[in-house]
Amino acid sequence: MISYKKICLVLLSIMIVMLFIFGISFGLIFIAANIAVLFLLLLLWKKKQAVSNQRKGRPAVLLFLLYLLFVLSFILVESFIFYEAQAGGAVKEQDYDFVLVLGAGLNGDQPSLTLLGRLEAAQQYLQGREHPPIIVSGGQGPRETITEAKAMGRYFIEAGIDESLILYEEASTSTQENIAFSKKLMEEEGIQMPNVLIVTSDFHLARAKLICKQEGMVCEGLAGESPFFITVNYYIREYFGVCRQLVAGVLD
Repeated sequence: MISYKKICLVLLSIMIVMLFIFGISFGLIFIAANIAVLFLLLLLWKKKQAVSNQRKGRPAVLLFLLYLLFVLSFILVESFIFYEAQAGGAVKEQDYDFVLVLGAGLNGDQPSLTLLGRLEAAQQYLQGREHPPIIVSGGQGPRETITEAKAMGRYFIEAGIDESLILYEEASTSTQENIAFSKKLMEEEGIQMPNVLIVTSDFHLARAKLICKQEGMVCEGLAGESPFFITVNYYIREYFGVCRQLVAGVLD
């Protein structure tokens, strides 16, 4: 029979290899924490089986059930995130009031790889068709020399998009602010309940659409592709973001 020490050694070896390949990230910490919890639960379960007193074994059962609930919620939420990401690859042809492109960081004044994926997806959609005004949304973060909105606007102008159709939202520092501040721009344009095509990364689309609906918009999503090496990390992070957004929606 395989001992717990051998299992622990194998799991530790896997984590070291992943750390060497991907570096320290939220996703890797999350995976490591879950491995540690599973190992702890196995030890507690083994101890419970050795204890004849049922009351002493109840904490192990309770912890196991709580962890099982977490795993089920993770599967459900991640399924929702993946569904929205896949649905964002096929945009419905309809009359949108605005195309809203969300920022995703700059390297100096150049779009990050994540932002570039969003911009390319938006450009491919806009190319060769009449389109509504485009809102580029994103403020200026650390190590950024201009606002994300300005960098996105520059990208679209260089791609041949009519500059008069580009609206800039340059104050936001989060997804919530991206959408809330952009909604104010839409209202200033005279549209109170806009029909919006929101463009963001595949992993980000589920949460972005949730926020749009909570802000009173009708929205469809267009997903930009994400670099492979960040995909797993961000899909895991979005579980917590979506859960937080769902709770915020219930409490509002």
